[in-house]
Amino acid sequence: MVIPICVVLVFILVQMQQTRGFRLLLIRHAQSQNNVIAKQMTIKYAGQSSALMRKEFEQLRSFEPSLSEVGSIQAEALRDYMVNAFKGLIGQPVPVYCSHMQRTLLTSKPFLNAMGWKGYIKDDLFEVGGSFETKDGTDTAHAGKN
Repeated sequence: MVIPICVVLVFILVQMQQTRGFRLLLIRHAQSQNNVIAKQMTIKYAGQSSALMRKEFEQLRSFEPSLSEVGSIQAEALRDYMVNAFKGLIGQPVPVYCSHMQRTLLTSKPFLNAMGWKGYIKDDLFEVGGSFETKDGTDTAHAGKN
């Protein structure tokens, strides 16, 4: 079986026809706008206090970022990989578990559509900090978009 998890991942459990086992795929989301901001902050604050960098990052980041341009390309590449790696499972009933975060949904949608698989949103799948917004040292939880 294979199960993709798109928490920050995609969780896929696919029944393998020749074995009684299963394969668990953990797929991290494609590059988000927050990843781009984090990289920019790392360059901007190189050799300086990480507290300064973190403070500006928290002001600029989104609790629900979309994919970056690179992330959209990565999601399409993931679709192509999944179609090639699991050709025999196209149209088969393969459950895919995904977090409610927009970036994971946008990462998994292309391959779910191409494979004819159904995605299931699991609210308890998320990365630390992924569903939270921090302003002035206070964390606020957000439900995300479904």
